[in-house]
Amino acid sequence: SNNTAGGKGGNQFEQCTVTPNDNGGLPGKALLYSSAVNKIFMGGGGGAGDANDLNGTSSFNPDGGNGGGIVIIQSKYFNAKSFSIISNGDSGKYCTANCNEGVGGGGAGGTVILQVNNLIAPVNSIICKGGNGADNTPLSSIYSHGPGGGGSGGVLYINNVSLPGSIVPTLSGAQNGVSQTSPAVAWGALPGNAGQVIYKLVLPFDTKLFKKNIDSIKIQTTAISCNTFKFVGLAYILNFPVKQWNWDFGDGNTANIENISHTFITAGNYIVTLIVTDENGCIDSTKTTITTIGSNFDFSYKQNSCNPLSVQFFNIGNTPVNPTWLFGDGGTVAGNNTPTHLYASTGTYTVKYSVQNSGCTDTITKNISVNILSDDIILTKDTTICFGTTKQLLTTPSLGFCWTPTTYLNDPLSANPVTNTPVPITYFFTAEIPGNNIIANGDFSAGNSGFTSNYNFANPNVTEGQYFVGANPQNWNASLSPCTDHTTGNGNMLLVNGAPVGEVTIWNQTVTVTPNTNYAFATWIQALFTPNPAQLGFSINGGDVGTLITAALPTCTWSRFYTTWNSGNNTTASISIVNKNTLVQGNDFALDDISFSPVLIKRDSVIISVDKPVVKTNKDTLVCAGNKVQLFASGAATYNWLPSTGLTNAAINNPIATPTATTQYIVTGISSKGCKAADTVVISTKALPVITKSADTAICKNVTVQLLATGGVTYQWLPVAGLDNAGVPNPKASPTGNITYSVIVTGTNSCTVTDSVKITVRPTPVFTISPADTTCTNTAVQLNAAGGDVYAWSPASLVSNPSIANPNTIGNANTTYTVAIKEIACNNSATLSTTVTVLPVPIIKASKSNDVDCSIASAQLSATGSAQFLWSPAGALNNNIIANPLASPSATTLYLVTATDFTTNCIASDTITVFVNKGGIAAFFIPSAFTPNGDGINDCFRVKHFTFLKSVDISIYNRYGSLVFHTTSDNDCWDGTYRGKAADIGNYVYYIKAADNCEVFYKKGNLILIR
Repeated sequence: SNNTAGGKGGNQFEQCTVTPNDNGGLPGKALLYSSAVNKIFMGGGGGAGDANDLNGTSSFNPDGGNGGGIVIIQSKYFNAKSFSIISNGDSGKYCTANCNEGVGGGGAGGTVILQVNNLIAPVNSIICKGGNGADNTPLSSIYSHGPGGGGSGGVLYINNVSLPGSIVPTLSGAQNGVSQTSPAVAWGALPGNAGQVIYKLVLPFDTKLFKKNIDSIKIQTTAISCNTFKFVGLAYILNFPVKQWNWDFGDGNTANIENISHTFITAGNYIVTLIVTDENGCIDSTKTTITTIGSNFDFSYKQNSCNPLSVQFFNIGNTPVNPTWLFGDGGTVAGNNTPTHLYASTGTYTVKYSVQNSGCTDTITKNISVNILSDDIILTKDTTICFGTTKQLLTTPSLGFCWTPTTYLNDPLSANPVTNTPVPITYFFTAEIPGNNIIANGDFSAGNSGFTSNYNFANPNVTEGQYFVGANPQNWNASLSPCTDHTTGNGNMLLVNGAPVGEVTIWNQTVTVTPNTNYAFATWIQALFTPNPAQLGFSINGGDVGTLITAALPTCTWSRFYTTWNSGNNTTASISIVNKNTLVQGNDFALDDISFSPVLIKRDSVIISVDKPVVKTNKDTLVCAGNKVQLFASGAATYNWLPSTGLTNAAINNPIATPTATTQYIVTGISSKGCKAADTVVISTKALPVITKSADTAICKNVTVQLLATGGVTYQWLPVAGLDNAGVPNPKASPTGNITYSVIVTGTNSCTVTDSVKITVRPTPVFTISPADTTCTNTAVQLNAAGGDVYAWSPASLVSNPSIANPNTIGNANTTYTVAIKEIACNNSATLSTTVTVLPVPIIKASKSNDVDCSIASAQLSATGSAQFLWSPAGALNNNIIANPLASPSATTLYLVTATDFTTNCIASDTITVFVNKGGIAAFFIPSAFTPNGDGINDCFRVKHFTFLKSVDISIYNRYGSLVFHTTSDNDCWDGTYRGKAADIGNYVYYIKAADNCEVFYKKGNLILIR
């Protein structure tokens, strides 16, 4: 065992996090010694550095040094002046290649146990040092991974309370390794700790002699079948019982109970070993040889989809001798390899199958389940179809199935048939439904993985006995057909060029199975070359199951093979596809979508109801054209009539029809289930009389009018009031007001037509003239008259047009106007008059004070003749509603003043033009010199101007550019001083900025100051 941990390994120096491995190395093994041995060398466990490289994978995992072992010495007297015990730890292993990982740590020193009454030994005779940690030589400075840690010193156990003076044990810890870069760095590796001495050790030991407990053991063997035996272990002991029984049956199987039965899979000789261990740990063993002659056989079964209580059984393996079946319900069959048995009810039955082999009988016993599970395996829900229509029945994928009944199914052998049942029916669907596929990579999408083969994997194909996983056979072998896979049409499949040798496994995979469970094996196969299509066998655990798998022609035609197998007592299944065709030419094929699934018999049903609505309508009818006929239909939920012309509503069951000609109406009814039915009714029509009548007429009051209608046999006019005879075709009417006369004309076939004549009585006209009116001088008035067709105004000379209804007056004096009005239709007339009074207008006079120029910016306007004025345009006026506004136009403007007489409300106006002239420049007088000498003559420089100025700015500068005078008043002058002193004589410059109403002016000049 380890005595103490090895030194801690160094840390890596890299951009990832890895925990160093501080575990010790392998422990040393204790060695016996004799008086001839004077040295004992031991090995123990040491720490080892460990790390991952930047890729996350370990490229080097060095071992730590072994630690020192355990040395035990028990003696009453021990005098070994030349004796030494050396139990040092080994140094860590140094890395010589791929050294980017942590290296080995040193092993710890060993353990020495001394129980000696009188110990005499030389100095340094006990040495248990730790081993050194290995150095690390990295490939580069950035990969400085941990060097090894040093091993710790060992441990000395002694029964004395102290060490004799002659013994000084060496228990030192070892030095850690370093990374051999410049400078050398330990990178976290530590030296080993010093060991220690533990005193007052007491070791127990037995003083009695050991006595043997197990006298002997035996194996009692009983044959149950040709390959099944019962083994009973017998052990003869003295005092202590057997603690453990261990069997080894020689076929790779073991057991650890006293008595057991075991079945050998294949025939042969097997050495069976029994090992027993008693409470003291003492062991004894014995062996026996077993010869099995049993055959490798099995059986499976399959329920009939149409009658799941009918079960067919199948032998698996070679043709059996005297097969015998016990079906578990009292029924038996002998001499039949594939019997069919009908069970009375569902349930679990114990079936025994026995065959003879070389004088012995082998029996296989299985508990089989004969059940029918209800499940939703019909995808089509219970539904109603319309009479005369079809319905496709859809189901989940299955291996085998049966429809009952098959009545009205177009193809009972299809999983998705179509029914055209005319009557309600319930269909039952019983099927073998597979569960989850437990085959790995059955569609070969993962390539050449998940399975094994005794054929050679090769690309391209050059000879027989080769296979490949790919999507294009012609890329593998140009002579093969361009077939595609079964899964998606563009994926992988297993491509095989069969070998001319039989019984060679093409594909094999071992899966875990559930005991006593039926499984379905299925695969799809297609031929890749026309001659000699493949013939393959399917086997499980070495036994052939089912019929041969044959590839159909033509090539590239996928066909499905499947068979069932019962797992019995098996927990694993080695599934194989084996080549049975030994012909050289051809035998080229592809496999795809291999599956192995538990399979159950399930049943579902679907109810198909049939809806057959019966729609009825009216009997055929004869009516006069245009007469209304009440139609009626029954037997459906909604209706639709055709044609819809002449119907009040084509979408109800009882519309009213008004046919103008013989019409066949078809009504289609739709039931609540959506099914349709139809019926027809013919409405025949008789011709209506063709009549003529009087036109609509307008008459004057108290006038008689002649009505007229023709085309019939009898006539009836309504209303009869005002008619001289309502039963003749041409009565005279004397209406007192507007009226419409209807006439019912009956023809020879008794059909009638109604028409009408509208008589309008013209009303007495209402003649009107406009009322009296007033106007101002020179202002026209429009006259209005109404009610007639002809008009004559007088005096004709004072109106614009005397023959129209609404002329304008053109006189300026008070006048009475008369109009004669006449209505032409009934010759009514009248004469009416009205008066127009003419009022005087005020006399308005406009004037101005002046025109506008640069010196005069505005003009005073003035108006007389009224008390209220309105000037326009108003934009440049200070007030446009007073008599005398102030005008400041920017351009010549014509002003209009309008005045209203408050008494007559008559309006007059006048105009005045204000002319604007803004040409010219302001006139100035600027002296060229002045003499500020105090003589009262020209003592001050002043600028004089002769036009209107709005502003002025005068600046005077000396020859140095300094401002000596500045003013904004045209009344100021410069007295010739600067800063309170007389300015120097000489030249000065003046600047003048002035503005009038038109623009801003600038002047510059020279000024001479003279004294």
